[in-house]
Amino acid sequence: MHGPLIDAYFDALNRERWEPLSKLFASDATLHAPGSPPRGGRDAIGMYFVALLAPYVAHRHEVVRTHVAGGVVTVEVRVRAELANGEPVEFDAVELFDVVGGVISRLRRLHDSQRVRSDLAHALAASSRAGEVKNGSLSHLTPARLRAALLLVRRGESFRLDGGGAAPLGYWRLSPSASPRVRGRLEAGLQARAVVLDVGADLDDPQGGDVVLGAADLVAAADDRSIEIRPGDVVLIRTGSASVAGGALLADREMIDWVGAVAPSAICIDRPALFRGADGADGDADRAARDELGLVAGLEWSLDALCADCGQDDVWEALVVSLPAAGADADSYAANASAIK
Repeated sequence: MHGPLIDAYFDALNRERWEPLSKLFASDATLHAPGSPPRGGRDAIGMYFVALLAPYVAHRHEVVRTHVAGGVVTVEVRVRAELANGEPVEFDAVELFDVVGGVISRLRRLHDSQRVRSDLAHALAASSRAGEVKNGSLSHLTPARLRAALLLVRRGESFRLDGGGAAPLGYWRLSPSASPRVRGRLEAGLQARAVVLDVGADLDDPQGGDVVLGAADLVAAADDRSIEIRPGDVVLIRTGSASVAGGALLADREMIDWVGAVAPSAICIDRPALFRGADGADGDADRAARDELGLVAGLEWSLDALCADCGQDDVWEALVVSLPAAGADADSYAANASAIK
């Protein structure tokens, strides 16, 4: 009786057809899943699936067995997925559908969330550091993550990240050892989910002195505003001290390990360098840290207007779009970047 509805659900889920998927739910439907707050309404349910599947370049929910009892459909599922580094993730789940009037009124998803998180963490860590450096941090920006980022646009309001002046600010900096693949990927243009860390807003007078940030400071800045940094994100860091020479992120082992674990596609800042040595601004430390991570860095980005808007609506994520233009320096590209919310 409910077979076509359930078949349509899994077909849309496996093909990432989010609009047809959302229409299978009642307008006031609810979704309950391990490790996630309850979701209500079609839009919230759709965004749940977008975020859930963003880490994977391929995935499939395979129906193992179905049981129907009146308006309740219980489906045993085998989930098979693959990360960008080629590592597989597999687990069993049960999905319980309450069907009313031919649409899904409630969905409960059951699985061993602790094991899934553990398996995912191990799979994400399985790619070799050498492979990451060779392909650069942009390799973390998978097609699935890009598709998820495109759905972040809600208001259609755009914020220039180059200042919008006659002499635009904001550029990408690559390592001299960056492979042709990394350069080609950047030159083709970049679209990604951006998360905004407004560290400067938490300082008494960021313009009045230098800013030195450790990994714990970035974690705290994200936690204070409930910002989830995901693999493949572009992390935008506003220090409010753009006029201060040198980098702001302390290039120690803790910071390097944190960036490696977070796996951003790029980190951008409002200063002329990203990292600094323990003894002060140090170009060698900045270059060495970026080389070790294979990290694409955005420097001298104009983040004030975007951060002001994020502070007003308390939404600290956006779609970032960049159409790089090569400069006189072979390792530098004008970012021509905007954030869209």
